[in-house]
Amino acid sequence: MHNRQTSRFCNQLASLLVAGIPLVAALRVIGQTDCFEKERSLIDKTILKLEEGEPLCEAVNGLLPALACGAIKGGDRSGRIDAALTYLGDYYNQRADLSEKLAGALVYPAFIAVICLFLLIFLFVFIVPSMGELLSDLGGKLPPLTITVMTISQLLVDYWLAFFGFILVISGVMVFKRGILFEQLTRIPLIGDYYRHELALFNCLTLGMLLEGGVPLAEAILINADAAFDKAQKADLALLLKKVENGKKLSDALAGSLFFPREAVSLVAIGENSGQSGKAFLDIAAIKAKERGARLEQLSKLLEPAITVVVGGVVAFIVLALFLPLLQLVAALS
Repeated sequence: MHNRQTSRFCNQLASLLVAGIPLVAALRVIGQTDCFEKERSLIDKTILKLEEGEPLCEAVNGLLPALACGAIKGGDRSGRIDAALTYLGDYYNQRADLSEKLAGALVYPAFIAVICLFLLIFLFVFIVPSMGELLSDLGGKLPPLTITVMTISQLLVDYWLAFFGFILVISGVMVFKRGILFEQLTRIPLIGDYYRHELALFNCLTLGMLLEGGVPLAEAILINADAAFDKAQKADLALLLKKVENGKKLSDALAGSLFFPREAVSLVAIGENSGQSGKAFLDIAAIKAKERGARLEQLSKLLEPAITVVVGGVVAFIVLALFLPLLQLVAALS
């Protein structure tokens, strides 16, 4: 299930359990609703597992993400399954909001980028070859700039299938090798800062939800590491877990972490003293979410002119390459 659907499922199940409805009956009620029609077979399998004696955290494996299963396990252990489900509902609702805001901020720049790409393909495939024939008929030696543009155009026309194959390969790498791609993106100043900010927000939101749901600290860090998709982030969380297991206070262990904000150290230290570490992480996540909105707006505003400048430069390069021989011819005639 996607984030919004997972949030809806957890909130509905929590509400039914708080109302005193038994777990299996609550799942049957949810499975009969129209909004879970696609997940009905998975819910039925979950009910069957529960009736066979499996705990809820294992029964929902396959229906809910591993992160949610870990949180439910912690809630079951502390006798607070309804609270864990409530926190999960809020958590996945926030993740859905964050994803939608990110997509909304990047829709227009992506649209502009696609339009510009098709414009460049049109120029190279249709306009440049026509102008190339005209320039060849005029005779004379063509400038190196013009030869370069005409060569690129000819390659695109002759090997268009290989060109689209290359695009498909790049798309496949972006989908299946996201970790490698993200590692490269972190080296780009602005994008790298934004990406690390996203990971910090993810860590604080996840740990806060797990700790508030009753999951022990070491297990919460382990679940967070399993849910992470960045190699450096996983290694950082593994180091954090090792420090905590060796007896370090959480706030002290966070001091050297690369994927937690600096302000987390002082806020978590206060939370530790009052027994509210989970709330401290959630408060940090709320602050980071507000900062994220400002960063998204900044990124969107920078991408639009950057794309325009790059594409404008390429178009100017093509136009100059095509008209340079004509200018030389006019100069020679005069």
